[in-house]
Amino acid sequence: MKHSKFYTGAYGRSGEAVVCLSKDRVGKLPRGWALVCMAILAVLASGVEAYAASVSGTNSVAVKIPDDGGFVASTITISGAPEGAVVKGVDVSFKAVHSSCDNLNIDLNADAKSELGNYSLWDLDGGSADNPSKSVEGVEVFDGLPVNRTWFLYARDEVPGDEGFLDEWSITVHFDTNTGPPSIDSVSPDPVPGADRPQAFTINGNNFACPPNVTLHDLARDFTFPNRSVSACSSTSLTINPNFKTGAATWTVEVKNPDGKSSGKHSFKVVAPSKK
Repeated sequence: MKHSKFYTGAYGRSGEAVVCLSKDRVGKLPRGWALVCMAILAVLASGVEAYAASVSGTNSVAVKIPDDGGFVASTITISGAPEGAVVKGVDVSFKAVHSSCDNLNIDLNADAKSELGNYSLWDLDGGSADNPSKSVEGVEVFDGLPVNRTWFLYARDEVPGDEGFLDEWSITVHFDTNTGPPSIDSVSPDPVPGADRPQAFTINGNNFACPPNVTLHDLARDFTFPNRSVSACSSTSLTINPNFKTGAATWTVEVKNPDGKSSGKHSFKVVAPSKK
C-alpha cells in the first residue's frame, strides 16, 4: 500500500491497530502508540513506502460438512501484502456448528494439496460437546512461504450419525518483506556420502522464500541440475532429495527466490563410498 495522508497498520501478534493522521494528532493516541506513529510519519515524510506487519481475511460463508464424508474446504485469498513478503507466523480461528465436537477433523493448509505444510486445528477433540471453535496464534508451519496466496481450511466428519457446517473462519498472516537475497550458511551432510539413491540434503541459511528454485552443479562432470524438488521449506532451511551417485566430486548449490534474487553458489564435497 502506498502512503497517503494517513496510514493504518497492525503491529505485532496482539492484533492491536493504530491510525496515524498527522503530527498534531499523535498526542491524542493511547500511551505507547505515539512513538510508533512518529516513526511511521518519519518514514512517510521520507517518501519511502510503509507496509503493515500483517494482513487478514475472513470467510463467513457456511460450508456443509457431510456426515462421515470426505474433506470439504473453505478458502480465503490474501493479496494485500507487498511483493516479496514472506510468512512470519499465522493466527487462525474458526467456528463450526456440529452436535459432536469429537467427530471433526479441521486443518489449515497453504495450498490445495497440502504440499506446503499442514496445521491441525482440531483432531476429534472436545468429547460430546457441540459447536467447536478455536483460535491459535503464532503458527510457524508456514514460515518462509509467500504471503499472498489462497489459504484453505479443510474440515471432515469422521464418525457416522450427524452432519454440520463450518460457520466462519479468519486468518491473520504476519510477514517480513524479505528485501535481502537468500544466503547459504551450510549444508548437511557435508561431505555427502556418495550413493546411487536419493538422500535428504539440507541447505541452511536465511531469507529463503518458499518455494525457491534450487540448482545443483556437479563440477567434475559439468552437469547442472536445475529446479530441484523441495520437500521441506522454511525461511532458514530447505531440504531436497537428490541422487548424487557414487563418484567423488565437488558440487555447488544455488538458491533463487521467486523474485529472482540469488544466494550465489555454495560448494560442498561428495565422497565416494568406501570399498568393502
